[in-house]
Amino acid sequence: MDLFDRFNRIANQVGDLIGELADEAKPHIELGMGLLERGDYDAAIGELSRAIEKRRDHARALYLLGLAHVRRNKPGDAALAKRWLEQALSAKDGYADAHLVMGDALRQGGEAQAAADAYRAALPLIDDAAERAEVERRLGSLYLELGQIEKAVRELRKAASAVPDDPSVQGLLGQALVKQAQRRGEAALGPTFEAARLCLSRAAKADHPDPLALAALGDLLLQADQVLDAEKALVRALRERPTLSPALISLGYLRLLQGDVASAYEQALRAHASLREQTGGDASVGRMQVQLLLARCHRKTGAHERALAAYELSAAELGPGAVDAQVQPSVAQILDEAIRLALASELYESALRVAQHPALAGSANALAARSFAPNLSHAEAEAILASARALGETVDVYLALAGLELRRGQRAAAATQLRRGAALDPLDPRPRKRLSELYQREREALPRDLYGLLHRTHQTFAQTPELSHDSPEAARIVELYDRPLLVTVMGEFNSGKSTFVNALLGHEVAPMGITPTTATINLLKYGREPGGRVLYRDGQSKTIPWSRVPALLRGLDPEEARKVELVEVLYPLDVLSRVNIIDTPGLNSILPEHEATARAFIAQADAVIWLFTVDQAGKQSERDALQSIREQGKKILGVLNKIDRLEQLTEGKGDGSAAGVIDLMAAPPPALKAILAHLASPDSGLAGLLETVVPFSGREALLGRQARDDVRMTRANLPALEQALEERFFQRAQIIKQEAARGRLHSLLSKARAYTDRLLSRDARVQLEQSLRLLSADSLLFQRDTLPAERKLLIADADTAHRTAARETLDFVRPRRWPFTEHQASPADRDFLLHLLDDKLSSLLKSSRDRIVEALRFAPTETDAVRLLDEQVYGRYRAFSRGFLRGGRVDEFFVRTLPKLDLTEAAIGRALEKDSPTAVELLEEELLSPLRSFNETLLAERTARVRQLIATDELRSLDVEERLTFPLAALSDVLQEMITAAPSVATAQAPHPDELPTPP
Repeated sequence: MDLFDRFNRIANQVGDLIGELADEAKPHIELGMGLLERGDYDAAIGELSRAIEKRRDHARALYLLGLAHVRRNKPGDAALAKRWLEQALSAKDGYADAHLVMGDALRQGGEAQAAADAYRAALPLIDDAAERAEVERRLGSLYLELGQIEKAVRELRKAASAVPDDPSVQGLLGQALVKQAQRRGEAALGPTFEAARLCLSRAAKADHPDPLALAALGDLLLQADQVLDAEKALVRALRERPTLSPALISLGYLRLLQGDVASAYEQALRAHASLREQTGGDASVGRMQVQLLLARCHRKTGAHERALAAYELSAAELGPGAVDAQVQPSVAQILDEAIRLALASELYESALRVAQHPALAGSANALAARSFAPNLSHAEAEAILASARALGETVDVYLALAGLELRRGQRAAAATQLRRGAALDPLDPRPRKRLSELYQREREALPRDLYGLLHRTHQTFAQTPELSHDSPEAARIVELYDRPLLVTVMGEFNSGKSTFVNALLGHEVAPMGITPTTATINLLKYGREPGGRVLYRDGQSKTIPWSRVPALLRGLDPEEARKVELVEVLYPLDVLSRVNIIDTPGLNSILPEHEATARAFIAQADAVIWLFTVDQAGKQSERDALQSIREQGKKILGVLNKIDRLEQLTEGKGDGSAAGVIDLMAAPPPALKAILAHLASPDSGLAGLLETVVPFSGREALLGRQARDDVRMTRANLPALEQALEERFFQRAQIIKQEAARGRLHSLLSKARAYTDRLLSRDARVQLEQSLRLLSADSLLFQRDTLPAERKLLIADADTAHRTAARETLDFVRPRRWPFTEHQASPADRDFLLHLLDDKLSSLLKSSRDRIVEALRFAPTETDAVRLLDEQVYGRYRAFSRGFLRGGRVDEFFVRTLPKLDLTEAAIGRALEKDSPTAVELLEEELLSPLRSFNETLLAERTARVRQLIATDELRSLDVEERLTFPLAALSDVLQEMITAAPSVATAQAPHPDELPTPP
């Protein structure tokens, strides 16, 4: 009730009217009242002063004069109002309104405690509940300003219970509850915050709500991650009061959350301008929040030094005497944030300066910062960090410990500390970044010679469980690098490979005349004594004397040949100490095991010699095989074998004699030139696959060697072949081996890194992050769409239930028989209606519960959440509704409502609805609001679970990065440096004519 209504009501009381009939001051009082109502306070004060001149003890005139000074509120008015009101209270005992306005005057004058005493003095003098609620509202508002939050909540709760629809009371109570929850350290979704949000939401429904209430509501919604609703409330608050600093600050944080740093900075500056001239604790807290917002804006843009300066200004606003002690913990939080930024930015001087603040006496991060003081010894820094760990394990403490270990030169110990920091907070990127940098330093310590790098790679693979399956391959690369040059002789079956090998070596070392079904892979290598060794696929081996080697190989049956993996042929030839030769079956061999084994040796070979035959050179199958070999980075020398078959083209000679060959090489016939041209042409598909192609006759060369016939060997083009091999392979054996080893190592590391990349696949992380976004979206849709729709359905279902109950009531009620009698019903009717309403309500709640369960999409593992929904929401409302019905509401309906109703279904239905637990206000407060809170709690729990999964995935990624990615990357980087710096075979090879090689 307005003050004017109250003093008008008092003025109209009979006693006052009688007393004032002969009052000379009356005209001045009445005129003063009119001027007060019009807002002309100076004129009102003049008239009321004249009334007091007429009668100095006129209580009402004194009261109104004090009220006029309070309303005018100019300098000195508070003291004048206090003087007049004291006189009014002396003139009239129990003058409630004078006590109330006295409280306002004292409040204006800064005498807060005296104002509270005045308000309390007015309370016992007021009987009207609404008037008492107004005094309690003022008292609660005063306590809120004084920071006496518990008292504010107590008084405002009293006012809210008396006038629940008063938006001003609801707004103040909401603000008080927010501060109460903050001081108690309650979580953002806790019950006190929820009660505050309910109050503030009610206050926001007013046509012109208090902007402070809207700002508090916006801030509360922002803390609950309801960004869109928060933005609406804050924008509305600023529409009502554009310079309202709490709304500007909250909107700034909201814009920062949205990534709009420029807008956040703008809101901070506007808030700073608004707070510049203000004083008091709230203003200090506001300036602290502004500086903190500015600091975070600067941090976001990378202006770290400016951010640190803003952090320090923010903390300075909360220095001793600025605000009450309960706000002081925020200083430590602000400065701790500043230290973490300084340490992360390696601004150690700034970190050390901030760490000296008294509020950080018990801060582990502050001690971590102090450990970077320039004049500290290692022992002193270690002691400081030991104290820091005793206060609490933080990422910055572990980073400082890692830095200390690095200064000592202990890289392994530094890596251990960084791993601990990463495990402590997997989402903090700093430990992982430092680990990466540390492994970059380790990379510098890796061997720079190829042999050492091969050994280090083998060691890494052998010690890493995920890579151990490739450890034999790493060992094999080392082995291949240690042994002589490995040349694989290949070609299709019956291309003369064994004859070619024997001709090349000058001895029948390679077995000839083997059938495709019994052919084996033969490795020709140096041995002090001739001999052989058969290696079987099952891992067994057998050593045989040289005399039995040919017989063994020729005597194998197809079944036995399939069991043989490799035959090593050992022979004391100097050339075999430089080169090991693999004699393979043809790629078109009958046995698939042979082809598979031959292809396996391609990967091990340093170089490949491919034998064509003159009568079918360059077939599609050969092109495919050569393309596959070349893709593995192998150098291939082509040999056009069996050129002696072209003897029918030489001057009519066809007896296969040496003379035929002599004529063939002395003057190459068109047929040979055509074959060579075809192999070199783009149409053949062989261009770029071969180093060169050398014509050759293996049979004639072997016969020449056996007969020691230099002429025949020359005419068979053996010298040209030996020259090509020497230039292409043997002279460059070391370079070829190095290039081959680098190629094999590159392939192995690439394979391992591809495997690591699969382990580090972000698919799971992306899905989890998408789940987070979907959770927020689902929660927003639940609040925006599901709850309003559920509200409509509940109201509709309740309306149907009430109509049904109304029809049943019409059946049993006994209508009045006489004009002044009433409708009647028996106690049994009352019980029947009670059970009927209870059943309908149960059905209504079951349907609602089923819809909500479907909307919230519970996972099978969320049985506890479903149980809490049943207990805390629907079970709670069920208990409330039963208590509501059984607590006398049905009796009230029968005793007071029903007797006076028109006996129509509509009238009874409306009456039942009014006195039902499904009334709109009760549904909102007792069911929908708990549902809203439950959804927020569920969102928080689901979000926490997903974030935990993300953290677990980050830990797993960290483990993979540390044990696999970093070492493999370091090995690959050093290898790439070697590849870039090393001469290739192409740059090291001697010039070779493109035309057909000819005898010297």
